[in-house]
Amino acid sequence: MPTPEEAAADRAAIEAREPDHLVPFDGDPADWKVRYAGQLRKRLGLESPFYIEMLVQPSFSPEYAVSLIGGPYWGADPASEEKLTLRYSIGDKSIWYSIPENNKEKVQKEVTVETKTVDFPKAQGVRIHKLWDRMIGRVRFPEEVNSGLDGTTFAFATRRGRGEVWSPQSRKSPLLLVELGHGLIDYCKAPEEKRADVLKEIVVKIGRLEKYLDEHPVNLK
Repeated sequence: MPTPEEAAADRAAIEAREPDHLVPFDGDPADWKVRYAGQLRKRLGLESPFYIEMLVQPSFSPEYAVSLIGGPYWGADPASEEKLTLRYSIGDKSIWYSIPENNKEKVQKEVTVETKTVDFPKAQGVRIHKLWDRMIGRVRFPEEVNSGLDGTTFAFATRRGRGEVWSPQSRKSPLLLVELGHGLIDYCKAPEEKRADVLKEIVVKIGRLEKYLDEHPVNLK
């Protein structure tokens, strides 16, 4: 068992290795990745246009996603929308392990997906969209590889592009973005009478990430 000093050193090493930005989307064209990505988007209902998206892929538990969407005449700016909607979807089991080549039975397993949609205040939606875009604008390759076999991949997207992060632990911008995304999920799951309280927490998380990005600019050269 590591000593407190050794544990602290391990945590410091992890923090030093973690990037303070999202990394480029893994666009490996391998057949299995293409099939899995297609299954994810189809089953979680991610095929329609969105302003922002967070897709979460744990190693063993069900995948889930949250996205901010507009009306039927979806445009480039959520501020132009009459209203904004949050959509949260999660499977009852892992979509990865539902694919025949990834389970012991070698059969296609059924996945039941639960979806919740709720109206979301435009003022906060516009700020969140700007934050997602700012994070996408900071995407670049990391100086050190920070990934593993077990853990969770968080993928973020806007019309501007995509980026992802693997199991962030240190309080840098990727973790703050993940926390904001989970705040949106909490809003979707909350009963109507509790949403005002959840929204207050979201506003705090928005401000926290805005402040962090302002104080930690990234030189992309």
